[in-house]
Amino acid sequence: MSKRQHQKAETRKSIVAAAHHLFSTHGYGVSMRAIAERAGIAVGTLFFHFKDKHDLLIQVLHDGLAAAGKKGLESLSQKKDTLTNLLDATRPVYEYYLENPSLSQVLLKESMFLSEAAENQLIRDQLYWFLREISSVIGPKFSQDEVLTKESFLTSFFSLYFVNLLVQIKKKEPTIEQAMGDLKRPLAALTKAYHLDSV
Repeated sequence: MSKRQHQKAETRKSIVAAAHHLFSTHGYGVSMRAIAERAGIAVGTLFFHFKDKHDLLIQVLHDGLAAAGKKGLESLSQKKDTLTNLLDATRPVYEYYLENPSLSQVLLKESMFLSEAAENQLIRDQLYWFLREISSVIGPKFSQDEVLTKESFLTSFFSLYFVNLLVQIKKKEPTIEQAMGDLKRPLAALTKAYHLDSV
């Protein structure tokens, strides 16, 4: 990496850190000027790196979720039962969201129902990666049943995961233990219905 490329990467990193801090403390209404000031750069430099606040929000979301998702996926193991794998993979992601519920509400509102815009590809790719990695570990447990397929299971799993997440971040004082307990009950029923650990 050249000196110029390194400097560009460091500037971008500073912008994302500043945006994350200000979104967390002041909400999504914070101005791009305030983000530039926090990052110690000119507003023009900020717009050189990110076309608008939504683009910057996507990057903030992506960076945090990428780290949380990687941590969760590292816990996956063929030796664990399906329910334990799903809960262990999900926990770091939930922890990321629950660190700052108000910011998470903004992030989910702005980014979960993503348009086909190119800047949203980061988040779509990350979601597909997360589900693909989970699928690679639990996939061998599926029988050849034409109804109880791996695809339908993953769709159900993601629905339960997402609905529970929305419920948790709307709570006044959400806790990771409550969130995981609330997710465990329906996931246990789902894995039982699919006979995953008895195939």
